[in-house]
Amino acid sequence: MKRFINYSKDILPMKRRYGMSLILTLLFLAITTGSYAKEADLHNSNARLFNVGLKVVDFEYKRENRSPEIVTTAIWYPTEAKPKKFKFKSGIVMRKSKVARDADIANTGKAYPLIIFSHGGFGSSFDTAYFMEHLAKHGYIVVAPEYPDRGPPDYKERLSYARAGKGQVFRVRKLKKAIKAFAHEMRDRRDFYLLYLWENRFSHTSFIIDKMQELNHDNGSIFHGMIDENAIGACGHSQGGLTTLGKTGGHPYAKFKDDRIKASLLFASSVYPLEATLKNISVPTMLMAGEHDDKPEVFPELSRRTIYDKVKPPKYYLVLKGANHLTFLNIRSGKLRIRRKQKHFNTINRYGVLFFDRFVRKDLSVNNQLLKGDKNLCYYVMEEKEDEPVVIVPECPK
Repeated sequence: MKRFINYSKDILPMKRRYGMSLILTLLFLAITTGSYAKEADLHNSNARLFNVGLKVVDFEYKRENRSPEIVTTAIWYPTEAKPKKFKFKSGIVMRKSKVARDADIANTGKAYPLIIFSHGGFGSSFDTAYFMEHLAKHGYIVVAPEYPDRGPPDYKERLSYARAGKGQVFRVRKLKKAIKAFAHEMRDRRDFYLLYLWENRFSHTSFIIDKMQELNHDNGSIFHGMIDENAIGACGHSQGGLTTLGKTGGHPYAKFKDDRIKASLLFASSVYPLEATLKNISVPTMLMAGEHDDKPEVFPELSRRTIYDKVKPPKYYLVLKGANHLTFLNIRSGKLRIRRKQKHFNTINRYGVLFFDRFVRKDLSVNNQLLKGDKNLCYYVMEEKEDEPVVIVPECPK
C-alpha cells in the first residue's frame, strides 16, 4: 500500500462549487495524516515540561591491558531548579541557553527514559545541545560521552574540534586536513575502519550505559532510581549515527550489539562500512538528513538513504528542506544564522521527541502526531510494516 498526498495539485485547485465539502475535506486531512503541524501540535499535549539540568562528569574507562582512559560525559536531565545563562562552547559552533548546573533531578515518582547521544567524528558532546535540552524538557535523561576519535597518521593522537566546557582545542585547518586523510584511508581499509570504530566508539557506548545504570543503583547519586533501564534509546550525528547503527545490530559481529537500546534516531548518518549488515537492524529507526547533504564524507557513493532502504521497519526517513550536514549542530553566532536554523531545529526537536515517545516510552497516543507532515520538510516517508511505504510529504523538487 502506498499513500501519497499532493496538496498543491490535488486539493487546492478544486472548484468553488464543492463549497462546504472542500472545507470538510481539508479539515479531515488536517486531523489525519499528511497535514502540516501547528506549533501547538508539536508534542504530546499531555506531556509535562521541565527545566533543564546539566552535569559534566569524568568516567574512568578501564580495559584489560590498557591504561585507564577518562571519558568526559555531559548529562542533561529534568529539574525543578531555576536555570541560569550558560554558553555551550563547541569549537566553531556555540549555543547560548539556560540550564541548572549540577541541580537536583525532578522527582515525579517515576523513572525517566535514557537516551545516549553520539557526536560526529572529531566533535564534542555539546555539538547538538539544543536537542539534548529539548529531550530533558520533555522528561528524558540524556547522556553524551566524548569519544577519543584518534586521528591520522598513526591514530594515537586524540583529535577534536572541541571538548565539553573547554571550547575549541584544535585549529579548524588541522582538523579539516585530518578528516580528509581519514576519509581517504578508511575508504580503502574496511576492516581497519571496523576496528577503529570499536576501539574509539562502540566499546565506549556500552560502557557509558553501564555507568548510568551504576548511578541508577547508587544511593549517593542524584540519578538513583531515576532511570528506566527498560526504556533506553540512542541518537547520533554523522559518525555518531554510524556508532548508533553499529550498536543496534549493524556491525558484522553480532556480539557488538547492545540489546538495551530500543530505538535509534540518526542525524545525517554515515553508511560505510556497515552497508552490508544494515539488514540485521530490527529496532525502530528514524533517519533525518539535509536536502543538500546526500554524500557522506567516507564513501559518498553510498547515499544516506541507503540506511532507510535496508533496515527493517518500523522506519522513518525525513529530509529537511534547504538543510546540510552542519544543520544538525548548534546555532552559530549571528542573528541571521540563528533565524535561518531555528526552523530546522523546531522540526528536528518535534519529530525526535515524538519518535522516542512512541518507541522508547511506548506511548501509542503520539502516533497520529508522528505521521503528520511539516512545512520544513521536503520529503517524509515511513514504513511501519514491510512493503507498505507511506509517503507523507512529496519528494524534494529537483
